[in-house]
Amino acid sequence: MRLPNILLSVAVIIAASLANAQQLKVIKDTVDYKLMEVDSGYFYSHGIEKKNDFILDTSIIKKKNGILRLPLLNGKFKEFKDSLMLDTFNWDKKEYVYSGENKRLKCYLVIGNYWESSGYFLIDKNNGEKDFLNNMPNYSPSYIYYGYCFFYHMDDPMKGVVIVENLKTKKIIRLFLDKQDPTHFKWIDDYKFLFKTDVIGGEEYKETKDKYFLVEIKK
Repeated sequence: MRLPNILLSVAVIIAASLANAQQLKVIKDTVDYKLMEVDSGYFYSHGIEKKNDFILDTSIIKKKNGILRLPLLNGKFKEFKDSLMLDTFNWDKKEYVYSGENKRLKCYLVIGNYWESSGYFLIDKNNGEKDFLNNMPNYSPSYIYYGYCFFYHMDDPMKGVVIVENLKTKKIIRLFLDKQDPTHFKWIDDYKFLFKTDVIGGEEYKETKDKYFLVEIKK
């Protein structure tokens, strides 16, 4: 016996809702965001792959004698000075690499390479103010937020960290994940993003390698 069209449509909607509920498992629900675990199918079928937000033109900005000078809109310069050679052993060594300009946001990106680490600097082209980031920023489609992941191995237990910052209000959301290394940050839209993690060590994780997460930022 065939179901009437309206009953068939309802059945399809219910089935889709149940399937979606199985894909989205709420892990944490706060006033700022909702963290959900999803499966690999959801992760790889959703999201916008990272785009290049910075234009690199070394014909305009060049490093000279280990000094990187970035021209600002107020007529001044922001300088970064290399310290020592990276192929010599010294904890104080630093090298700065110009990585481009975002003309829409009026900011530069500079990478700082150190003895055992690296960092990223966003430089405001208006006044030279700098923000330090632990990884390359990934901007939401309308440039409301930027976000990134990194792994902090100095704590016990080791922690994965996901950072999202509102460009206008400067409000920061931080997610901490014990013994998980977060990677592959990608936006779905201006208020939802995805990332995956590699689970780090431990007998209890022997059957688990990757986990996938969806975060919904609350407006």
